[in-house]
Amino acid sequence: MNKLIIFDLDGVLVDACNWHKIAFIDAVKAVTGTTILSDYHDQHLNGLPTKQKLKILGITDPKVIDQISEIKQRMTKEL
Repeated sequence: MNKLIIFDLDGVLVDACNWHKIAFIDAVKAVTGTTILSDYHDQHLNGLPTKQKLKILGITDPKVIDQISEIKQRMTKEL
């Protein structure tokens, strides 16, 4: 008998949108000290991939992008 567990965190089975937002905002603040308002995220960044969000915010340094992405992924899993 096969056993299967399905994980889906992109909004189809589990609404994880808020988790991603919190993790992104916190990761950006942890690395850059920049505060992103929740309303700004909702209006301009919601639903976009992390790297695209960072580009919109003017964050282009590959090392900073990698740091933010790693922290965001870890925080999303914790949430």
